[in-house]
Order: sequence, then structure tokens, then C-alpha cells
Amino acid sequence: MENQFLIDSEYLSPEALARKHRLENDPTSRTDHMAYQPGMEQISPEIRNKVMDQVGAYDYTTYTARDVRAALEHETCSVEDFKALLSPAAAPFLEEMAGKAQRETQKHFGNTVYLFTPLYIANYCENYCVYCGFNCYNHIKRMQLNKEQIEHEMKVIADSGMADRISFAGGDFTTEDLPGGFDVAWLSQILHGAGFDESANIVRKAAQSLVPGGLLLI
Repeated sequence: MENQFLIDSEYLSPEALARKHRLENDPTSRTDHMAYQPGMEQISPEIRNKVMDQVGAYDYTTYTARDVRAALEHETCSVEDFKALLSPAAAPFLEEMAGKAQRETQKHFGNTVYLFTPLYIANYCENYCVYCGFNCYNHIKRMQLNKEQIEHEMKVIADSGMADRISFAGGDFTTEDLPGGFDVAWLSQILHGAGFDESANIVRKAAQSLVPGGLLLI
């Protein structure tokens, strides 16, 4: 069946077009996103191995309604409790599970709603992620906002009524240090457009901006 979503561009050179087709049709030509690449810091796979061992040993047919009921009555869920709640035996308990999830959410976060306001400075990219409209082989209009345009976008966000909840820090996170003292650092729509060395540098800076015990989300 012909793929209707991978579209060639008349602006690509024959060499670029050939590489694009290899990436689309030959999985062996793609970077293995689960493998460490040269220059990456290798982190102990202990947690991953534990998770994969649990996944491999999971037999959802062994759990009963009694197991699900016990899991719902526990104050804190164990791994076995979560397995029971993910099993087919939990289907009749979905409403009760949703109610408990809501109570747990309110206990930890209250009625808080978190808003994410993206401000894209540019849409250039050197990568070819098939799912992404910004990938380097797509023929789209590319631009980078200048200072005046960025200030205009910031004013639009401020005028939306969130000015007392959002603050902006100008600069280039690829070349400058980040401000510190944060509980959480969230890298969204950033690393997929950077090379390995640049990504490692960004992650290092983000980690250094956190208070002890802070959380880094990627």
C-alpha cells in the first residue's frame, strides 16, 4: 500500500532524496533510539532492567476481581497491585478506579491546572523525524524571529491574563548558563533538534539549574 504521508519535495537534490528514501524504507539506515551513541554518558540500566523483567513476567490472566478489590483498598499500590489494575479483571472496576485516581490527584495537587505556553523562536531543524512537520526534508517556510517579533509574541502571551504566572528569561540556552533555583526543569521540543554533544550540554545545564532533589523532565 502506498504511503500517503511521506511526500517528496522538488527542492531536494538527488543525493538528499536518495537518503530520504533510505530512511523511509530501510529501518537499518535509521539511528537506533534505544542505543547509546558516541559521546553519550552511559547510565546504569538497572531501573530499565527491573521494569523490563516485570513486563516479561506479567501474566494478566492470573489476576482476579479479588486481586483488583485488594489493590483498590490499599493506601499505596504495590507493583502487584498495578498489575491487577491493568488486567482484564479490572474492567468492571473502571469507575471506582477513576474515582480513586481523582482523589489521589486532588490530594497531591489540589484543583491546580498546569498551563504550557510554547514560544517558538525558529522552526529550523537538522533532523529527519518522519512524524514531525519541522523535519529538514520538508519544504516549508523557515524563519527565525528577531528581537522585535519575540517581544511582540511575549506581549501577546502576557495580555492573555497569565502575566502573573509566567516569566521569561532572555538568552541562548545553547551558549549561556541558565538561571538557577528551580524545582522542575522541562525540556520540550528541544533535544530532538540538537546533535548529541549539544543535547548533552543542554541537559547538563538544565540539571545544574535545579535545587537539590529537583526534577528534570524530557
